[in-house]
Amino acid sequence: MGGFDIWAPDATLGSVDATLSGKSLEQVDLLFARPLSTSEGVTFDFEDALTFDLGVRRVATDEKTGRPTLTLASDEALLQDYRRIEPTVFDPVQQQPGGAVSQPGSVLDAVNRALAVVGEQIGDVSFTVPISVLHNHSFEVDAENWRPLDSRFAVSQSTVTSRSGTGSLRVAYNTAIPSLPFPGTAVVTQPYYDLAVNEVNFGQMWVYTATARQLALRTADLATLTYGTDWMEAAPTTGWRQMSATIVPTTPRVDLTIYDMTGGPSGSVLYVDDVVIYRGGFTDRPSSRVPSQESIKWEPGVSAWDYIKPLLDTYNLKLWCDENRTWHLTRLREYARPRDTSDFPNYRERAALNLRRDDLTELGVTVDRDADDWFDAAALTYTWTTAAGVAQTAYDTFAFEGWSKAYAATINRPFPGKGAAEQLVRRASTRGRVLTVTGLSEYSAFPGMRLDLPDDLGTVAAVEFNLSDHTMRVSPRGLERS
Repeated sequence: MGGFDIWAPDATLGSVDATLSGKSLEQVDLLFARPLSTSEGVTFDFEDALTFDLGVRRVATDEKTGRPTLTLASDEALLQDYRRIEPTVFDPVQQQPGGAVSQPGSVLDAVNRALAVVGEQIGDVSFTVPISVLHNHSFEVDAENWRPLDSRFAVSQSTVTSRSGTGSLRVAYNTAIPSLPFPGTAVVTQPYYDLAVNEVNFGQMWVYTATARQLALRTADLATLTYGTDWMEAAPTTGWRQMSATIVPTTPRVDLTIYDMTGGPSGSVLYVDDVVIYRGGFTDRPSSRVPSQESIKWEPGVSAWDYIKPLLDTYNLKLWCDENRTWHLTRLREYARPRDTSDFPNYRERAALNLRRDDLTELGVTVDRDADDWFDAAALTYTWTTAAGVAQTAYDTFAFEGWSKAYAATINRPFPGKGAAEQLVRRASTRGRVLTVTGLSEYSAFPGMRLDLPDDLGTVAAVEFNLSDHTMRVSPRGLERS
């Protein structure tokens, strides 16, 4: 129950069979203690108190006995329900819990609170457009501000090939260029981006990224003709590669230069695309380009969850709501204890959930690599149309070395950046061997706890409590044989 896996659609957090005559079904708050007997004849004998703040998803009533069966869910279900009616660009940095959107209703309130949590953590990179000092990064129109240092090079905008969109920066040799050692030390007459003095302030941290073929990008001080120490990994001879580096300039002047480590005869052509440089330190996974307004536009008919999930996937983040309607945003592989345990009435500080054979009513193992939800490689194709009517396509791929089964899907929405394919593969690859763990309820169990089983070690991904027979089903992840 606590931290049910939101990645599964239509999540049902629990079912309670009880008579609630004369009580409102808009929201149910349940407190089970030991012992508890109700006037309706339902008796519970739990060792621990457990508090729920859940909404009713379904009510089925036995007309003969007058006894309803309730299906309850946390606010995660509301994000799956809610859909935009009018298009908007959402800015979670400005969003506050329960505010910003004045439309009343518990559904919208849940959406606001969830997106506010996201905005507090990653809004400055994922959802808003970071200010790039490169005023022309995607080369969709021209190659403004990109210049050669001398006549041996020609720099222009090209539509022959591109990493994203339809344009890229084309660098052509007007004469033969010798190959250069990589990394090198002295600046040669390479094309560069004409940055204004102090545009990238020295002493501050900056991130710059690009995709390129046959070259790398370096910062340099062209006044002294020396490179900085921020070596960006070189691109291969063929194919596009995303590159990134973090810099802390030590001189007032910084220029972004193209560094060709292969050389070539007259007529050789190199390409660069999606070049961004902005104030760094925001994230572990800097985007290869400035996020566009299209990638954060919330189209009519799109659910709150379908809108926010691709943006979270880009940064390997997981958004989930616990049984007390509190939202959490964590790294996908770091469920971690709550930041503030005062918000969690059910939380108990425990190093691990230790389940011995005597505690378990079921411990089954299923190994099935033919299942549709198991794969170790993924290729996602994003297709969309810009506001100008231009059709766009982008790809996100990831595979483990020696992969054997690939998943492919086409997603009709603007490309939010790489990361979703990796997230899918890492989750799916653990499904080849599945443990079914059911035992006596332990209400201090919480996602993120270390899980110690008779023959396996792992982490608690989700816990489902059955309130009628005092058992729980634990969903493990990251299993290793002990």
